[in-house]
Amino acid sequence: MTRALFVTVASNELYMPVNAWRHSMGQCAHITYNAFGTNNDDGILACAKGYAPEVIFYIGANCGSGLPSPDTLKALRDVAPCIHYQSDIEDEAWFDLLRQYRREGCFDLIVGQTGVKTDLIDMATLMAIDIEAFHGPAPKSIFCGFSGSACNIADYRSGVRDWDGRAEILQGMGDQLAFRTREPVGDYQGYVNYLKCCLIALNVSLTGSGKRHHVKWRVLEAAFADCALLEMKDSPSSQWFPDGSFLTYKTASDAKRIIMNMRASEISPIAARFSDYARQHYTPRQIFTGILEALPK
Repeated sequence: MTRALFVTVASNELYMPVNAWRHSMGQCAHITYNAFGTNNDDGILACAKGYAPEVIFYIGANCGSGLPSPDTLKALRDVAPCIHYQSDIEDEAWFDLLRQYRREGCFDLIVGQTGVKTDLIDMATLMAIDIEAFHGPAPKSIFCGFSGSACNIADYRSGVRDWDGRAEILQGMGDQLAFRTREPVGDYQGYVNYLKCCLIALNVSLTGSGKRHHVKWRVLEAAFADCALLEMKDSPSSQWFPDGSFLTYKTASDAKRIIMNMRASEISPIAARFSDYARQHYTPRQIFTGILEALPK
């Protein structure tokens, strides 16, 4: 299958899997809807019928007036096999909707893109990252960096975001962490260029609710940016990468101690093992091919 349609909630970041397919698998089209806006079911169905894809990928939201109806999702299956390829799907906020999707037969396959298998999905894999955006070398001018919130570091340090599960870690890192605000809209390449300048990329593996851990998109992004990953000890990243390919911490104090005590000469080989493993096992073609092979025959 080389001709795909992506039906996604409106988000700047979701151009990443679209471009990953385009650069690794073949032709694709992309239509979006506003989760909290006017319903776009007629437009979605017209696009699918007009484009006549061989496979449809759906990436959605767990609530909102603009969500496609179950009838619309089932109608997409009449056009082509339809795959729900979703992040955060291991969080409780998704469970009721997933049960409804399964009960009503909305998809041929439900896939978690953040590395955690639950009883409500058919398979778990990782996010297909557009490797094309990471081509070209960059000087490692930042020792340890983080970019993963639409807010700025001042909001975390002031206590404004104490409800956020990342706050405890980010507040505790002090000046050992270079923080870049990741805009909800804007040029993805700017984020990529920042990561490529980081020797170490800090990750906080908590889901949106802060109750579970999953494999953030940032994990593979860090790998393709040739960073060493500094990951939470409870992260399921250990199920996807071998021992010795990334660094782990349990508390902000642990993370600070690693940053302060390790030399660049010690970190670079870890980053190389991490990057090599990702490039051998988790290219967009490998991830997409694995999903397509899991479709019911």
